[in-house]
Parts: sequence; C-alpha cells; structure tokens
Amino acid sequence: METSTYSTSIKAGSALIQTLSSSLYKNAYYVLDELISNSYDADATRVDINISQDEITIRDDGEGMDREGLENYLWLGYTEKQKDRKTKKFGRHTIGKFGIGKLSMHVICDKCSITTIRNGIERSLILDFEKILSHQGLSEEQIRVQEALTNEESGTKVQLVGIKKIIDPQKAFRRIARNMPLSPNFQVTVNGNLLRPEEIIKGKEFGIALNLPLTGLVNGKLIHSDSPLGEFAGVYIKVHGRTVNADDPDIFDLMNTIARPGTFIARLYAVIHADGLDDIVLATRNGFNEDSPKFIEFKDTILRRIREITGEIQRSQSREELEYEKKLLEDVVRHQIDTMLKGAELPDDFLARYSKRPDAEIVKKAIREIQERKQEHEERKKSRGESEEEEPPLRIIRIGRKRFKFELAPMGKEAYECVLDADKAIFYVNTDHPQYLFSRGEGSLPHHFRRVIIFEIARTISGDSLVDFVDQYQGMMLQDIAIKQA
Repeated sequence: METSTYSTSIKAGSALIQTLSSSLYKNAYYVLDELISNSYDADATRVDINISQDEITIRDDGEGMDREGLENYLWLGYTEKQKDRKTKKFGRHTIGKFGIGKLSMHVICDKCSITTIRNGIERSLILDFEKILSHQGLSEEQIRVQEALTNEESGTKVQLVGIKKIIDPQKAFRRIARNMPLSPNFQVTVNGNLLRPEEIIKGKEFGIALNLPLTGLVNGKLIHSDSPLGEFAGVYIKVHGRTVNADDPDIFDLMNTIARPGTFIARLYAVIHADGLDDIVLATRNGFNEDSPKFIEFKDTILRRIREITGEIQRSQSREELEYEKKLLEDVVRHQIDTMLKGAELPDDFLARYSKRPDAEIVKKAIREIQERKQEHEERKKSRGESEEEEPPLRIIRIGRKRFKFELAPMGKEAYECVLDADKAIFYVNTDHPQYLFSRGEGSLPHHFRRVIIFEIARTISGDSLVDFVDQYQGMMLQDIAIKQA
C-alpha cells in the first residue's frame, strides 16, 4: 500500500477568545488584576489607573516591550515568564505566568490600544475584538504595529475603550489594595488616589507562622474585627504577593468547618502568604487545584491553626465579658441592693430559714455542681502551670447579723437564676440561665441582678406566705425605683 505524509498544525478559532474569557474571567475586576500584574512583572515602580464611564487607562513606568516582547505578548498561552520567574531589575518573582491574562480584556471592552516604549522606540497597536471575532481563526486578523522614535521614558499604557461592564472606582480601590503586592517600590493610584496595603480591618491580631512538609514556609495573620465585615470576611491567600482567591474568601467554608456562630465568623479576616503553592495556582490565578496533596495539607493545617486562634479569642472574650459583668454586679450590690434591704425586715436566722426551704436539696445540688466546676477549673489551670489562687468574691453586704458575698457562676440553663450557699453565705447568680443571657443581650444586667437577688431574699424571709413574699419583694423593688428617680 502506497503511503504519503503531509504536515498540519493545531489551529485556534477566534471564538476561543470569547469562550475562554467569559468562562475564566467572570468578574470584570480581574481585568485590573491582570494588567497590574503585567506592570509588576515588568519591574514598574508606579501604575496609574484612571477609570471613567467610557474608558479605562492603565499606565506604568516598567521596562516596556521591544519588538520580540510585543510578539510574545500576542501569543495566546505562551509567555517568557515561564522560563525565568525572576524579573531583571528588581528580582521580583513574577505573578503572571500563563499568557492568557490578555483574554480578560475582552470581558470588559470592545477595543484595547497598547502603547509601549523601550530603548527609545515607541510601539503601538489596537486590538479590535469585534474584528478579531469576525474571522474563523485568530491569526487571520492582521494587527498593525506602529513604531516611532521617542525621548520618553520606558513604560506601557493600555487603554480600554467601549466599556461593556461598569467598574466602580471605590470597589476597584479596595480590591487592588487587598489583592496586589503594594509597597514603596510598587505604588498604584486609582483616579489620582494613592493606594496603600490594605489595613482597614481593625481588631485583635493573631500571628500565623508554619513550616509545612509540602508547602514550606507559611506566614500571615488573622484579625478578629471590631465589627462584622460583610463580604470582606474570610481567608485571603497570597502567592508571591498577589491574592489568589480574591473572589472566594470563604475558600475554607469556615461556617461549616469551625464550630462558632455565624456572627463570630463574620468578623474573621485572615491574610496568609504561601509562596509554596505557586505550582498549584489555576491558570486564571483566581484559585487552586484543591485536590492536590499540597493544598489539602495547607488547608488542614491552616484550619487547625484558625480553630486554635478562634478558641483563644472566645476564651478571652469570655474572660473580658465576665470581668465586665462582675463589675456590674458589684456596682449593683454596693449602690442599690444594700439600700434596697434597709427597708426590709431581715431576720437574724436568715440562713437557717434558707436551709429549711422545701427545695433545699435542689439548691444544695446546684451548690455542689458549682464547687465541682470550680475544682475542675483549678485543675485545668494547674495543668497549664497557672496560679491556683482563688478569685475573691464580690462586694460583701450585711443581712441581719450575717455578712454575705456575691459571685457569678455557670450553673446550667435549667438551674435557678440565683441560689445561696448557706454554709459559706455566698449568693451565686447563674450566668447560663436564658434570662441572664437575654438581659446581657439587651443591656439590662443591672436590673437582672437586682431582681434575682431580691427575689431570693424575699422568698426566704417570707416563708410559705405568698402575701408576705409579694409585700417584701415589692417593697424592696420600690425602694430601688426611688433610687433611680433621685
């Protein structure tokens, strides 16, 4: 059988631009990300962006492109950056490497003009996407390049005209500040406003510093914001200075992987630098290959660290809240309870009466559980090498001939709001009770303290008489009303 051979090649249809750009770059702000990345990789020290309704201009003072560089730029899926990931002037690790970022421009505009200067020669061209898409193949549209001598400094200007999607300058400002590797050696302005590395999130900071077998060095910080962050909450992963998951800060699905309320997670903001993930960044640089062993190791370790930090935050919050609530209780006891009791008939055998209440066994059981919790707490402190010193009870007041103390204690939501340890003469206010939690939420804890303490005292001194209880309780509470009106 007679055979023959001939040569052919892979061809790229013009529709590839539309197909890839619409599927890979769904967010119009990726256009700015890609163009700023090009300027960074060109060793620019300054990028000026001007955004209007009809036109967007990006100008940098980078090294510009010569004829070969411009030819390489027009290659789809090819870039010299794949050969050498370090820039010549500043030794920056390039943050673009796949050669498809230029597709993003079709998402946002009808035409793009590029003017670039290098070694005293200015080169300019226009990409008319309507004309390019009118052909069957990408190479059929002949793009004219004009060359001219110039005395201007090197750099590149990209103008996007025929804008198809609205770009909000303020949103662009925040996004660039959050996502790009800004520094004194790489400054960006938007409509004349100089951007700074985003530091708008205020709150308590916690460091992250790890050395992982596959990923290598990982460092960053987690901030527990002073207020909810809305769309900004989440974890931002930077690779060589650029945020990879800019539009997916919930990449770790914190709501379902950390046992914390949604309101708590809405205040978490983390920035993590992990250059070792560079080889698993997706071509669009807006995500990772999440099935890779490296990413799984990274995710599991970071989540473990976040759980440690969030646990520490909540323990700290609990301590701070408890100290604040102790102060409230002390103020109520000192300035109000003491005065409220002056109008009551307080018997000298108050403790004996309390011990003979019909529900005395229930109260004693609650006291035993309080003591057990205290013992467990002291043992945990001892295991951590912390001081075993017992915290002093709160304000002491006199009822009859006996002096009484007051403490806050977790007793369980089913327990009484307040109980008295008759042996030690200590009133315990239940911090787990639903009414306590409700009062905390609406800011009425002082009234809660007055009510539950006076209720216990009135119930004890009135015995089984409902009439006496009402008289005693109302008399003491009315005394408090007089205090408030004074």
